[in-house]
Amino acid sequence: MKYMKLIFTFLTILLVYACSPVRTRFPMVTNLTDTTSKNKIEKNNKIIDKEPIPHQKKDVLLVENKNSNINNSGQNDKIEYYDFLSKIFESALEKFDRKDFKSASNDFKLLMNTLEQGDSLQLESSFFYAECLIEFSDYSVAEILLNDLRNINNKPESISEKVLVRLGQLYCILNATERSLKIFEEFNQKYPHSIYKPLAKCD
Repeated sequence: MKYMKLIFTFLTILLVYACSPVRTRFPMVTNLTDTTSKNKIEKNNKIIDKEPIPHQKKDVLLVENKNSNINNSGQNDKIEYYDFLSKIFESALEKFDRKDFKSASNDFKLLMNTLEQGDSLQLESSFFYAECLIEFSDYSVAEILLNDLRNINNKPESISEKVLVRLGQLYCILNATERSLKIFEEFNQKYPHSIYKPLAKCD
């Protein structure tokens, strides 16, 4: 009888625990597994969201390659354009030698105003344009142009020599003896062995 009471009491306790709401306060193991899986999915989704980075790198490479092609194409265009202007210069020199100063002056002026300031071809064009102006007896503009060329720094010596000699000769034409002597003196000091030295005088 005593054992029967103990068994009855034990069964009652089990029944009460099974129906107790306290049991539901603790998550089941399956819930922990589900939560972990959910976290893994979210983490994987974040990684997937970041996956386009390689594609972005690919796009950057494509853009860089495209820009490189554009730069190369632009560089080729510049070379072709410069070659075109060089041919105009050569043609203008031929006209100048034929004493077709009017046509030559137009070409030299075009090149002088088109080419970049300080470019050797631009400086040569400016010099020969001044030569044409002297042929037209437009001495005042020629003087200004030659003095501008004289004051440009870092120009090729071949141009500097011609500019000084021609400017000195121009002052000889204008009977500005003191100015011409000053220019010729500057020329002789800078270029004592120049091929233009015999021309550095008024007579």
